[in-house]
Amino acid sequence: MSEPAGAEAAESDDPEVASGEELEELEEVSSGATPTRTQDLQLTIDDAEPIAGRRGMNVTLVAGETNTGKTSLLTGIWRQCLETGGVGKLRFAGTWTALGFERRAWLTRAAAKQDSSTTLRTFQEDNGFLHLRLADGTDLHELLLSDVAGETFKNIRKGATFAQALNWAEKTDNAVVLVSGAAVNNNATRSTALANTRTLLKQLQRLEPAPRVAVALTMSDLPLSAKVR
Repeated sequence: MSEPAGAEAAESDDPEVASGEELEELEEVSSGATPTRTQDLQLTIDDAEPIAGRRGMNVTLVAGETNTGKTSLLTGIWRQCLETGGVGKLRFAGTWTALGFERRAWLTRAAAKQDSSTTLRTFQEDNGFLHLRLADGTDLHELLLSDVAGETFKNIRKGATFAQALNWAEKTDNAVVLVSGAAVNNNATRSTALANTRTLLKQLQRLEPAPRVAVALTMSDLPLSAKVR
């Protein structure tokens, strides 16, 4: 992982002090504090272990085949953190993957001046995680959000297990399965979209322990809907 960028970065001569602990020292929760951001494009599950530190880590799998809006969801969360200072009641308190979020968001910003929105497509060799640190009062929470190529979930639908396709799958705490609203609203594609979603849900249930799962309708003129198990 890259070291924190800018003058806020703390340096340690102790090789046993993990970079995540350095970020922790920088991110004391106080009013007016500026969250530290670094230049990592993305993280692996191993990269995240030192960041978890003493608080642990929430691993969230964002699942769905190609063109279901996975990257759009991630960039939307990032935009909300920058524009409103957090997500819901949680305050944005830092990230190790600012450049990764920005890389995924730049096409969305450019397309905002046009008729439609576009995001960078994720390829299987780019599978990884984006990191957010969120604050609930004085409590800090580390969140990993997966950015996994749609082809990976297509392979799972065709018979591969989550554990076979993603070596970290059994560490998943929460999963969000995205369904394209455009596909559901189309009579020609509705049955296929719903069948694919059911297959992913069945495969998720085979994980031990099974994660908490939400199903969200995306890319539709209909209001966002979700069911949580």
